[in-house]
Order: sequence, then C-alpha cells, then structure tokens
Amino acid sequence: MTIRDFLKVDNFPEVELEDFHLRHNKGTSIALNDVVVHPSYFNEVLIFISAKPGNFLIPKLHEAMASGQHLGKATLKQKEVVGSKGLYRERASYEFTNILATSFRYDGHLEDGTPRYQVTFEFASMSSRYF
Repeated sequence: MTIRDFLKVDNFPEVELEDFHLRHNKGTSIALNDVVVHPSYFNEVLIFISAKPGNFLIPKLHEAMASGQHLGKATLKQKEVVGSKGLYRERASYEFTNILATSFRYDGHLEDGTPRYQVTFEFASMSSRYF
C-alpha cells in the first residue's frame, strides 16, 4: 500500500509533500503513516516539500515566515494510491486554523536534483478525520 501526503493552504492549489510530522513542544515528533494520536497533543507541523515545477507554495511559505504573516487554514491529507491510474482514496485529513510558518530551510535535494525544503508551522487549532 502506497500512501502519499498532500497539503492545501488557503488560496493555493494542493501540492504533494515528501513527508510530514506532527510535533509537540518543539521536539517530540511523530510520523503518522500508521499511528492514530489525538490531535490535541500536537502544537506544530513539520513538512518536507520539494520545489517541483508548478509548486507556487514554496516562495509564499518563505515570504510568510520572513514577514510573520498568518496563512489562514491548511489541510494535510494522507491518500492511498488505488490501482495504477493515479487515483487516490483519502485515508486521513488534518485541518489547521490560523497557521504561521515559524521556520523555513533548505533540506538538500531529491535524487533527480529537485531542491527540498523543511517548513514548520504553528497553528491555533487542529481537527482530524480518519477514513
């Protein structure tokens, strides 16, 4: 079973992530591929995102972090690949309100040379749904 992670931030198209972790107290990190933890435990999200063509979210995240601008709502979705035609079935959804990018840094590159970045968000509230 192949699981892929996607991020949708207000006013931007959904983009595929390389990975994400929900964190508590700026240190304890949990990858949620097969774990169910109550959302009230977490206070920030760490995402790994690559600069693939058409990904207009990366410069906006960097600008928002530098200026302290709140980005509204964001939704992280975990989707399971179904079949071989690029179809997905949603497995889990995490919605965050009043997100604020608190760090943005270069995190190396993918095998094809595409730059990869690490971005941390804090948020006012989080809700989750599991399918």
